[in-house]
Amino acid sequence: MNNYIVFDCETGGLDPKVNPITEIALLAFSGEDFKEIAKYETFIAPYGAMQYEPKALEITKISMEMIRSGKPYKTVVKELISFFKDVKRKGRMKPLLIAHNANFDKGMIEELFTQAGKNLYDSVEPIYLDTMWLSRLKDPDKPKHNLGTVCQREGIELVNAHRAMDDVEATKEVFSSIIGKMRSNDMVASNDQKTTFRATFKF
Repeated sequence: MNNYIVFDCETGGLDPKVNPITEIALLAFSGEDFKEIAKYETFIAPYGAMQYEPKALEITKISMEMIRSGKPYKTVVKELISFFKDVKRKGRMKPLLIAHNANFDKGMIEELFTQAGKNLYDSVEPIYLDTMWLSRLKDPDKPKHNLGTVCQREGIELVNAHRAMDDVEATKEVFSSIIGKMRSNDMVASNDQKTTFRATFKF
C-alpha cells in the first residue's frame, strides 16, 4: 500500500528554473487509516543563481533573513530522500505526493532535486494527487478552487495562508474531507471509476 505525503513549497517566484523554494513542508500519513506518520519543514538558504521576487516574498511574509537562516539545499534534498525512505518503509511502496495546485509545487521540488543532482522519482511515485482537481471533480459548478476558498467550502480553518506547514495541514484536511464525501455520495462517474476509487481510498 502507498502512504501519502502532502507537501507545499513557498517560493521566490513562479518559475522553477529562475525562482527558488524558500520554505518547504511535508506531512506523511498512512494510506490505510490516514493517521499521521511524520512531518518535515524548513527554510532553504539561497542556492544557485536563483532570483527572489519582492512580490512573492511579500505574499508569503518570508524575509531574506528567514531564508538565509535556512538549510543548504543539498542538505534539504538529502533529508527529504531520507524522509521519503522512512515513509516507504512504513507502506512498502513509494509514497504518493499530494498538493493543492500540484503542477506548480511539483515543478519546484523537481527542480530542487535536479539542482542537487538527484531524481525525485527515485524516492516517490511519479503520480501526484491534486486537491484542486479533486475540488473541481466534487464541485464542478463552483468557479473558484484556490485553497482558501476550498477550505471555506469544506468547513476547514486555514491559518497563516502561504506558510508551508499551515497550507500542508489545511490541504491534508481538504483531501480527507473531499475523499470522504466522494466515497459516501458515490460522486464518481462510471462503475469502473468507482471500483478504482474505492480500492485506492479504503477508509
